[in-house]
Amino acid sequence: MSSEPPALDNSVDGGGHRNLREGRMVAGHHPDGEASRLTRRESARQSRKRKKMYLETLEDKVQKLSFEVNRMKEYAATGLSLESLDQETRNNVNQLRTALASDTTPSVELFSLVGTLLVRLGSNGVERRVGIEKDLEQLPELFISPVNMLLFWLNERRIGPFSYGSESGPA
Repeated sequence: MSSEPPALDNSVDGGGHRNLREGRMVAGHHPDGEASRLTRRESARQSRKRKKMYLETLEDKVQKLSFEVNRMKEYAATGLSLESLDQETRNNVNQLRTALASDTTPSVELFSLVGTLLVRLGSNGVERRVGIEKDLEQLPELFISPVNMLLFWLNERRIGPFSYGSESGPA
C-alpha cells in the first residue's frame, strides 16, 4: 500500500456510492450542497421563530384590545360614563340627605337609597372597579424601570439569555 492519497474519480459508474464513501468527487455531487442545505434549514428555523414572536405580540395586543372593548361595552350597556357616574352619585347622596332630613320618609325608601349607593360605591361597585383597574394598569409603569420591563418581556417569550433547551442563545 502506498501512502499517496486516493485520486479523485470524476467518472460516474456503478460504484458511485463507493466513490463517495472513499471521498472521491463524483459528477453532480457538490460538497457545499450539504452546508447550504443546513444554512437554509437554520434560516427557515429563525424565520419561524421570528414569525412566532410576531404572532405572540399580535395576540397580546388583541387580548388587551378585547379586554378594553369588553370594558367599554360594559360601560355602554349600563349607560355610565365617568362623568355620569359622578353626577349620579352626587344625586343619590343628595337624595339620601334629604330623605334623612325628612321625618316622614319611609324606612323602605331609605334602605333603597343606601342600597343603590352601596351597589355603586361598595366593594364590588362599578366606580370602585373602574378606579382599581385604572390603578392596576398604571402600577407596572410606575414601579418597574423600562430595562426591567424589557427583561420581563424577554423572559416571557424565552428569548436571548432566557431561552431554554436547544433554542438558540449564547453557548
